[in-house]
Amino acid sequence: MRQKWRYLFLLIVFINSLNCHGQFSDSLNNAKFNQLHFQRTNSVNLEAFGHGLFYSLSFEKIVINRFNYKMAVQIGMAPYFYPGAIDLWIPLSLNYLKSLGIKKNNHLEIGISHVFRYNQFYDGSINDPWDTVLGLKFGYRRQKPQGKWIFKIMFTPLYWYDYKNHVIKISTKNTFQSDNPLPSGAISIGRAF
Repeated sequence: MRQKWRYLFLLIVFINSLNCHGQFSDSLNNAKFNQLHFQRTNSVNLEAFGHGLFYSLSFEKIVINRFNYKMAVQIGMAPYFYPGAIDLWIPLSLNYLKSLGIKKNNHLEIGISHVFRYNQFYDGSINDPWDTVLGLKFGYRRQKPQGKWIFKIMFTPLYWYDYKNHVIKISTKNTFQSDNPLPSGAISIGRAF
């Protein structure tokens, strides 16, 4: 598993180093340069499929807002109510955005998620209702630096994690889980403020 983390880290470093960094000429207007950063760093997103399984509503905060790259943290929620039971998915994500193009309207988004899942009958008959799911994100994000609307299309595979045995392996606890990762995709629309 450490090999996978190393490859992910190297991929992020490689993507970040694609643009050459240099000093700006005095003729470059600093106000125009600052307009290429996100002017609104908070957003609310509605996502179909993805790390909430079928849907999720999430809040995102841009914590690093640079010219060529950004970092964001995101928390979401997807409750499912069944007769006699509740199934609650809470995805937490760390996302890296690589800005593309001259106007910086298009972005490559890579992320990693930890999804907390609470699955319990209303009578409390499950002794340990908590489950964990690991997720990855890789996709396209459209957001103008001064814009309010966000559109994303992502590849979002899910991996079940057996935390009770303190080993990283695929768990087979219920019908959603299998011995293989669950391939998934997501479409998201959001509003920045």
